Amino acid sequence: MNKKRFYEANQLVQMEKGDWLSRSPAAGSSQHHSLPANPFDRKEDRAGSQASTMKEELMDTTPKMHPYALSTGEGWTYHHVSIDFTIKAGELGPGRHLAVMECITRRGEEPPDHTHPTEDEIFYVLQGTLTFRCGEETFELDSGGFMFLPRGIQHGYTIRSKGDVRLLVMTTPAQEEAIGGWDGFVADIEAAGELRTTPPRAE
Repeated sequence: MNKKRFYEANQLVQMEKGDWLSRSPAAGSSQHHSLPANPFDRKEDRAGSQASTMKEELMDTTPKMHPYALSTGEGWTYHHVSIDFTIKAGELGPGRHLAVMECITRRGEEPPDHTHPTEDEIFYVLQGTLTFRCGEETFELDSGGFMFLPRGIQHGYTIRSKGDVRLLVMTTPAQEEAIGGWDGFVADIEAAGELRTTPPRAE
């Protein structure tokens, strides 16, 4: 919205609020201000409608989010650090506060222990057996297991089962004021990974 339109919107908002009342005489004064001849005439009505529209434009800063559904195996699949990650809900985009992805990995493909300063991380084991490490603690998980890894604590995992391991991974931001993602690793995958597949119904 340009400056002229912003000024007009502000003037109309003040008109709608009845700012003329602030110019009413003090109590006991003999001076009187009369109301407009017809405060509900078409001109005033149009001005009020225009003011409402402009107010909505000024106040409408909420990012537009839309629901969507994915079938089994669908998502945005990226190849990153030798692993295929299928993003179900990405980090990049306005108003995002959750990222969800699925990955299929094997023994020997584990990442080195690391720390996420800006996000909490959740693992749900769909298939396989793993040992998770977080700080000084270790956790043994198999299919159906759940792991919560708080931000700021070094963590990692070791795959103990043979064959494919399927993991559902979720991350949530630690900084609500973050813009354009929350500087998490899902954004790194989306930005640096090789996009291999997308959902058939993706716009």
